[in-house]
Amino acid sequence: MNNSNSGHRKRLKEKYSRFGHDNLFDYEKIELLLTYAVPRLDVKPLAKALLNRFGGIAGILDASKEELLLIPGVGENIANLILLVRNLGADFHKERLLHKSVFACTADVIKFVRMKLAGLRKEAFLVIYLNTRNEVIDTEILADGTIDQVFIHVRELLAEALKRSARGIILVHNHPGGSAEPSPDDRALTESIRKTGPAMRIDLLDHLVITHDAAYSITMDQRIELGNEDFYRFPDERKAAAEPNKDKYDQLPFHPRKISKPMSELTRKTKKKGGQE
Repeated sequence: MNNSNSGHRKRLKEKYSRFGHDNLFDYEKIELLLTYAVPRLDVKPLAKALLNRFGGIAGILDASKEELLLIPGVGENIANLILLVRNLGADFHKERLLHKSVFACTADVIKFVRMKLAGLRKEAFLVIYLNTRNEVIDTEILADGTIDQVFIHVRELLAEALKRSARGIILVHNHPGGSAEPSPDDRALTESIRKTGPAMRIDLLDHLVITHDAAYSITMDQRIELGNEDFYRFPDERKAAAEPNKDKYDQLPFHPRKISKPMSELTRKTKKKGGQE
């Protein structure tokens, strides 16, 4: 490493230490991160290339390993470091969730599931299990599927909840195509679990659809623009908390990505067997 590059790295680290994270430009934050994977080279051009390719820090952290490795200059060390940062963030939010009332930390739930499902190019179905005090006791990706569909059996889902002695569940699945709007079958699955669960003393608190910039509560029938999730609450306070902000949510812009395939049809497989379980 030449003296000029060595001096630049030193100044960048000093700037971070002295002025803090929020006083660095985005490219400087990524550049500083990359210095821990690339010991000698000037990584400023690579930091800018990553930001340009993925549209920002969130896009970089959302990227899959395969996508990262397509960028010239990105090798295993850099890709693994970026994945490590993302997954540590998911671990952080999961630990914050455990034994915390979901009434008080819905924003944490959404932040966690975004990081947990980030980078996936297939649909995945995440379940958050709650105890009798509505505290999170476990989370699990119960199933994953293709780019536009995932199959879930109601009986299998409730059996997993019973194993954990869960009293309630929050369901989350992603739409990699970009549109947060739930399909008719997404709604049918939600209704089936909501009707079946109470017989086993398991309540469905919510079913969320997550995309890159929005969430949709099927239970509330309400889109939540990410960045405004702090306004959102779970039951019994759900409707009361949402109503004052309904107009605000409805006025927020939403620009779904163009998609060439239909959205998730979660209960298609069940119906082929003769009806919902």
